Amino acid sequence: MAAHTLRRTTFCFPDSFDQPSRFGVAQSCDLGASADTAGRDLLDDYVEAQVHGHLDLATDVEAVVLDPSFRGTAVEEAARDLPCAVEWHDGFVAQLTDIERYPDFRGPEIVELAAKYACGGVLDPRRVGEVAALGIHHPQAVKQLWHCTARFGTPEGRCHPPAAD
Repeated sequence: MAAHTLRRTTFCFPDSFDQPSRFGVAQSCDLGASADTAGRDLLDDYVEAQVHGHLDLATDVEAVVLDPSFRGTAVEEAARDLPCAVEWHDGFVAQLTDIERYPDFRGPEIVELAAKYACGGVLDPRRVGEVAALGIHHPQAVKQLWHCTARFGTPEGRCHPPAAD
């Protein structure tokens, strides 16, 4: 986000789903240190930002960041029509075998969903988007499929196993 947008942004840790007890604003926010020492799973170890008020993509957003699996697709084309830059992150490629190794992460039903839709034994954000577009799975299940893709995926398709409990 653009620097001036920080004036109307609040931050919390953990994320609002987890009923956070720590909050801050950009001028006095030490939540990054809290996240660094919390010992949470990689997927849950972040500071949530909430921008308040109108968001103008032309002035409030520096860039939209896409996964490389969307290169050359309608998603990239639509993003290029936005009034901000398009950037690319390193990517998420999750091996089905890694998702299958951790059935308790989001549940065995999500592992089954991953097995049904993995293409060539892998999942990436583009494939998860295609599953979502089918409109036949509960949105929470698709979200959890994305969680597996992000949690166990890397640009090279290597696994970052969850921390031992």
